[in-house]
Amino acid sequence: VNISAFSIVDFFKSAHITIIIEDLEGEALFEFDGSFWDFLHSDFFGDDYALVDLNPLYSREDLRSDMIDVFYDSFTDEMRAMLLTDEYDKALIYVSMPYVNIDDTTIVVNDIDRIAEIRNRQMSFENAQMSQLTGGPPVTIAINEGIQETQFDTIKLSLLLVLIAMIFVFWSVKFGFITFLPILLVILWYPATVDAGGTNLNIFTAMVGTIIIGIGIDNSIQISERVREEGATPEGIQRAVENTGQSVVEATFTTMGGVFSGVIISFYRTQFIGLRNFFALIITL
Repeated sequence: VNISAFSIVDFFKSAHITIIIEDLEGEALFEFDGSFWDFLHSDFFGDDYALVDLNPLYSREDLRSDMIDVFYDSFTDEMRAMLLTDEYDKALIYVSMPYVNIDDTTIVVNDIDRIAEIRNRQMSFENAQMSQLTGGPPVTIAINEGIQETQFDTIKLSLLLVLIAMIFVFWSVKFGFITFLPILLVILWYPATVDAGGTNLNIFTAMVGTIIIGIGIDNSIQISERVREEGATPEGIQRAVENTGQSVVEATFTTMGGVFSGVIISFYRTQFIGLRNFFALIITL
């Protein structure tokens, strides 16, 4: 993943200047040809040229300060506001990264935050600070983490309520749990299916688990009710499956056919890739 960043420093480095300081006889005392940023950190402002400060009217620090002010004044108000605060005590660093899936984005953001943390510790000795990355990618990661936590809590609560409801509907712990068991197995397959397909959890795929509970419980109830009517014996189970299994399969393929239309639509627009994963997961589960 190609990541780029720029700040006010890059503008300093992009400006090229040539400076020649001569004595009264025209001999060069100091020559510089390079970027404005390199000049501000050149030997001219070191101890080698301390004699320049013998002039009480204008020192080297005055020169550097005036040059920086002139450079800042060359920016428009809008550009300066994008890079610096009005007090010149804070600067923004813009980071540009391509749009990738949430897992790769998380790795990139964590790496940038790790670099910023190291740099922040180094800058603390100079009474300066560097914050963590903010903007679209970190917000997206935070939203995704919130979706995951909420979805897992919702699925657990839904499974508990379904189990309790099935026990009360059948007035039997055994039939209630048997009816609930297929839904539990499908929900357990859900993370493995997402991982095997290389699909990350997002706002679309996060809803699949809850939807599967609602769709699948109907078929479980039909089978369990027929088994209870025929009798919980091998012969009763066989008759229940023979008589009810066909309608369950027909209902399942009808649901899959309707959902598959969403998969077909998603192939015509690349921005619908999330919907494609969403519908494909429902069909798979």
